[in-house]
Amino acid sequence: MSYTFPSHYPADCPPKPHEGRPGMYFKVVRNTNKSDPDHFKSQYQLGEMPHLEHTEACGRRSVSILASYDEAVRASQQYQRKWGKCIAYIDLTVGHGVVHISPTRTLLTHHDWWVPDGVDANSYCTDIKDRIA
Repeated sequence: MSYTFPSHYPADCPPKPHEGRPGMYFKVVRNTNKSDPDHFKSQYQLGEMPHLEHTEACGRRSVSILASYDEAVRASQQYQRKWGKCIAYIDLTVGHGVVHISPTRTLLTHHDWWVPDGVDANSYCTDIKDRIA
């Protein structure tokens, strides 16, 4: 599938080959409002982590999502002050953009999701629930 990405993306971003990776994903968010525009913004769009621009410019433009609900719960406990304590359920289907697995030291099911121009990331959110303590 061919996508057009925002003009602020660097060359060769997202990386090829473009992978669809449809399926259920999870994201830690601050509240249960499914239409909150900040839920599915990248670090770049939120103005976070600018010191990584030189080394991680493409990754800063992706939305971080997790393939494991259990890992999303752990992340919401570990990073509650930074990310929040609610968990968004994201059902990615055809046309959602590009998803690559990018595990971190602590988040083994971490994926980067690059959302193309004209795609409403919030529309893929099926539910948001408060984390069960």
